Amino acid sequence: MTIIKICGITTLEDALLCADLGVEMLGFNFYAKSVRLVSSAKCQSMVAELRKRGYNLMCVGVFVNAAAAEIEKNVMDCGLDAAQLHGDEDPSFAASLSVLNYKAYRGLPLPANANLYPQPAANSLPRFLVDASVAGKYGGTGASLDWNKAADLNNVGTINQRFLLAGGITPTNVAEAIEKAAPWGVDIASGVEEAIGKKSVEKVRMLVEKVRNAQV
Repeated sequence: MTIIKICGITTLEDALLCADLGVEMLGFNFYAKSVRLVSSAKCQSMVAELRKRGYNLMCVGVFVNAAAAEIEKNVMDCGLDAAQLHGDEDPSFAASLSVLNYKAYRGLPLPANANLYPQPAANSLPRFLVDASVAGKYGGTGASLDWNKAADLNNVGTINQRFLLAGGITPTNVAEAIEKAAPWGVDIASGVEEAIGKKSVEKVRMLVEKVRNAQV
């Protein structure tokens, strides 16, 4: 089964929508320049309410070149399961963190040092995420990868398994992305929005349906 991660969650309403529809992972953006930035206090409140209602989906904080102390504090304070490192963090920095984390890469091929990054022990987390590369941007651009090239990530050793595919995925193309790239999971933010930071009920519902029916 292909895992679904909806990123850029900014409201409890959207978090509950995703949880009710069976989404497995939620992403909360802590990057100050993101249009989907969420405060630590608001994230903590949303995650606490999800847990209170019995939802066990994975909640991930998205960080871009943040200090280790900032990452660790937000993950712990908000009750998050892991950190997604979406900037230029190197392997030694990732390994130094006291919280579970995985690396997001921009563009293909993967960097030469990809195999040096720590791999999350939890099977409920991806080994890494791969996003489109847009100069000066750290994700959330709506640009797509070459999904045929992404499929090669399944065949190049242990580092290249259990990856999240991001970049330009929508309800109308997600089945094609899954069929071509065969990722462990898909990561969508703008592709299921009705406005920046606001998820569309119909788009999320359609996305879930398309993913569940996709052929891998």
